[in-house]
Amino acid sequence: MNDVPKLSDVHREVIGSVSARPAIVEDLRLSDAFQMLWRQKFWILGVVFLVTFFSWIGIAQLTPLYTASSQVLIGVREENVLNVEDVLAGISADDVTVENEIHVIRSRDLIGRTIDELGLVHDPEFNPALRPESRLMELLDVRRYLPLAWQRAWRDHFGAEPGAQPANTQPIQQALPYDDVERDVVIDQFLSKLAVVPEGTSLVIRIEITTRDPGTSQLVANTLTDFYIVSQLDAKLAATKRASAWLFDRLEQLRTDAMVSARAVEEFRRESGLLQTNTNGTLAEQEISQLNLRFVQEQTTLAETQARLRQVESLLQSPEATATASEVLRSSLIISLRQQESELERRLAEMGEIYGDRHPQMVATRAELADLKNTIRAEISKVVDGLRNEMSIARTRAAALERILTQRRQSLAEMNVDEVRLIALQREAESNQNLLEVVMARFKEISAQEDFQKADATILSRAALPRGPSFPNKPLMLGLAVVCSIFLSVLVAFAIDQSGSGLRSMEQIEQLMGMAPLGLVPALSEVDRLGKKPAAYLLKRPNSTYSEAIRTVYANLSLMTGDNKTKTLLITSSIPSEGKTSISVSLARALAIQGQKVMLLDCDFRRGTAHKGFGVSAGPGLMDYLVGSATAEEVTRRDPKTDASFISVGRHSSTALSFQLYKKLEGLMNSLKKSGDYHVIIMDSPPILAVSDSRMLAGFVDEALFVVRWAKTRREHVSRALQQLMGSGCKVGGIVLSMVDVKRHSQYRFGDSGLYTGYMGRYYRD
Repeated sequence: MNDVPKLSDVHREVIGSVSARPAIVEDLRLSDAFQMLWRQKFWILGVVFLVTFFSWIGIAQLTPLYTASSQVLIGVREENVLNVEDVLAGISADDVTVENEIHVIRSRDLIGRTIDELGLVHDPEFNPALRPESRLMELLDVRRYLPLAWQRAWRDHFGAEPGAQPANTQPIQQALPYDDVERDVVIDQFLSKLAVVPEGTSLVIRIEITTRDPGTSQLVANTLTDFYIVSQLDAKLAATKRASAWLFDRLEQLRTDAMVSARAVEEFRRESGLLQTNTNGTLAEQEISQLNLRFVQEQTTLAETQARLRQVESLLQSPEATATASEVLRSSLIISLRQQESELERRLAEMGEIYGDRHPQMVATRAELADLKNTIRAEISKVVDGLRNEMSIARTRAAALERILTQRRQSLAEMNVDEVRLIALQREAESNQNLLEVVMARFKEISAQEDFQKADATILSRAALPRGPSFPNKPLMLGLAVVCSIFLSVLVAFAIDQSGSGLRSMEQIEQLMGMAPLGLVPALSEVDRLGKKPAAYLLKRPNSTYSEAIRTVYANLSLMTGDNKTKTLLITSSIPSEGKTSISVSLARALAIQGQKVMLLDCDFRRGTAHKGFGVSAGPGLMDYLVGSATAEEVTRRDPKTDASFISVGRHSSTALSFQLYKKLEGLMNSLKKSGDYHVIIMDSPPILAVSDSRMLAGFVDEALFVVRWAKTRREHVSRALQQLMGSGCKVGGIVLSMVDVKRHSQYRFGDSGLYTGYMGRYYRD
């Protein structure tokens, strides 16, 4: 017989790393997903039904809640009759204001006023202290389990009502119906039922109250809305009153300040001599102005006099021209003398025509004319002297006025310093007076505005009585429960389908275990078994899928190892209940039916049951031979249905075999092989991970057949058992998947999924 090649190092590494590999489907296609769902349809339906059923029960137990909502519009501008924007201006309309007003509505002060108005502190829905204790809390109350005497002592010591006074004392003050702590709890409960949200990007705020009673929800929502509007009016009225009171006090102070500042101006004006006249300017300023005017006039007069004097003096050089001087012409005496002179000259001319030059009348007339001219000259000289005197007087007056004006200007310069301070006092007095007038006008406006208050928000809609509960939305919740149950069931189905880390196909054996797959052995249903063992079923239906699977396993094993001498085969598994004994007995009978001589040794010394597969009693067996109580011929028995030989386990052992017994068993195996009476010798050994017997027995055989229960045995167990089996030096011929659920296996998309179903299943029907 050709030696079976050992697993390569690569295969050993693969087996050793199986426990670290996740049990996943490497190439999950959509069709694979549908196949998985179909395989787990009962789990899916069960989970969906249970989740939906309990969700329906839970939804039915939920307390219905009713929501009432009102709407307010903020940012309404104040209709100020007197335009008092500074004190009573309406709030601005922006996002920040909307957020601020939301906080105002949710303020504890406003909610407290609503609670006090409606008496919600006495409503168990808002006051947890008034709610009846739940049945669970009653059961958890340790006081109910105390003796009655202890319970009475507990009540006497701790059971007094909060705020109760001893019988022999008087209360300090009348007890309130509730304390601040209880009121704060009610406010917290109110806030948990209140929702204040803006309506999109508008300036509308929605106020929602959710309670168990629709009437309570409507009443609370409308009351809170009313208190919000009233609070704005109260705030404005309070602001108006505060402004009026402040302005009234300020008016008294401003009146006093105005009077004091005006009095200070007048006193300083009097002390400094800066007296005010009816016209603009002080007396000193007016006096200087008049002096300036007179000085200018005197200067003009002096200039004119000097001009006339210079004219007369220049004319004095020419007596004929003097007569034409304006000053001479103004003198009535000179004019009269000039007329007389003209008359004498005329008479002298007339007499010259009549008389001669020496005529006495001519001489007398000339003498009279000369005297007259001398008189005129004398008068002209007087005029000149008068002009000179007039000029001197004008010069003197001008000089005097100049000195006085200089003195007044010096005095005015000194008064200007005082006038600066006077101006400051005047400005202060004017400022106080103006402020007094402004404050007085504002006081009158605000006093009149108290009757024209309007809130910065208006109620768009009041809360209506809810027609139906807002919670729970049973159709929606039940629909969500169904959707969630389907999703959960799919997850559960996928988890169940993938949670089993067992092997399901020959492909997985080759890929994950690195071992040769020998075949699939179908599980027999209760109807097929008819109360019989699988080995009996093999005889009854030799052309069944089960019988063909057993023959296929040995055929694959023979093709791999050759068939030129007696083969010794160890059949084992990793853990119990994987079907190795049934396969051992079935394989023995199948080979016997084919005409081969087979010997089966039941080497499961602790729980051997091979004799049951042959349908006989235990009788003396292998253990009896090993301990020396029976010979090999005595323990060797024949299958009543076939020509297969077998040695049952005989008596059971609770401990491991000794080294001597193993040596005796090895000698039995050698003698059976040398005898040439058997083509195949099968050893049914115990599970490798359960006891150590299989590792000892592995050295007695040519190769081992490793049985793995389909979809049940964990891959970690398989890999660990194979490592221990190969560590003992045994050659593993391959792995057999036992107890395969053919219908479920056909639902997977493995290459061997339809091996015993569909069209191929026709070949295995009797």
